[in-house]
Amino acid sequence: MKRSIRVAICDDEALSATNLELGLRKYEREKGEKFEIKKFDDGIAFMKGYKCQYDIVLLDIMMPVTNGIEVAEYIRKRDNKVIILFITSKDSFMLEGYSLDIFNYIIKPVNYVKFAETISKAISKLEETEEKYIMVKNDNGLFKIYAREIRYIETYERKLRIHTGGGEILCYKKMKELEEILDPEKFFRCHSGYIVNLFYVKEVKGGEVILRTGEAILVSQNKKSSFIEALSVYLGENL
Repeated sequence: MKRSIRVAICDDEALSATNLELGLRKYEREKGEKFEIKKFDDGIAFMKGYKCQYDIVLLDIMMPVTNGIEVAEYIRKRDNKVIILFITSKDSFMLEGYSLDIFNYIIKPVNYVKFAETISKAISKLEETEEKYIMVKNDNGLFKIYAREIRYIETYERKLRIHTGGGEILCYKKMKELEEILDPEKFFRCHSGYIVNLFYVKEVKGGEVILRTGEAILVSQNKKSSFIEALSVYLGENL
């Protein structure tokens, strides 16, 4: 049985939001999909309640107070994989979306045939890119981090610091929690204070693991042999 696809509609025009929801319900009946839909009538409320829980976001560009561009920027700082579809009546805004990795645009008034085609492509993209992620929380909010983007995790002032391609994120989880969540064939706890993504390992020198980025992290003497063994298995399977 297929899981439900979680969709957020953020549009200050009630009629437009209703038409988008009706379009999704029609798509359900025709294609056998199942959507969990939540509607928001302004960007502030949407951002306030955003917890990286959606698969697809239908986002109106022209909204008062906070427009769709600003909302998309907020989302991308926390969730760089959610599929965002801009809803707009003007094609002049299309260039704005390139830096935000907007998947596509839906032009008002919405034509159902084109709408259904766009939703089909979004679902296909969702199925292609679905992968393991973790959810972490800190004083700035909730963050969705895809496992492949994590280089390593370290303990830091009674917290954890997660090093990713997009920067560092602090969280309040325990190292043991993340160790149990992450794939043991791809991540290894090489030290009491470090978990490393084996994909990024370049070499082992003495008591350090050198990453492709040039960063060096510690490997415990009592874990060094098992780490090298795990690395050898990983490299063997990923050549």
